[in-house]
Amino acid sequence: MSITTNDLPDGVVGENYFASLNSDCGGDVWSLWQDSPPPGIEVQDNGDIQGVPNLPGTYIFTVAVLDYSSGETAYKSLSITVILP
Repeated sequence: MSITTNDLPDGVVGENYFASLNSDCGGDVWSLWQDSPPPGIEVQDNGDIQGVPNLPGTYIFTVAVLDYSSGETAYKSLSITVILP
């Protein structure tokens, strides 16, 4: 089991941000495992990453996904770069 999302799109301060996480397993519950995405952006339990970033910079964080059927958990470090408009 693994998280198949490799890259996330950049964000722009003050603009809506949306990305979707993917894995190679079935019934998933996603969570933020370590560190934080950009301020204003949140990881939802369905794998959506959304919000309105309010500070520029590059943010590295780790997400986790739980596969209900096997009970396994996978982790992956990802990053989002937020730029000024």
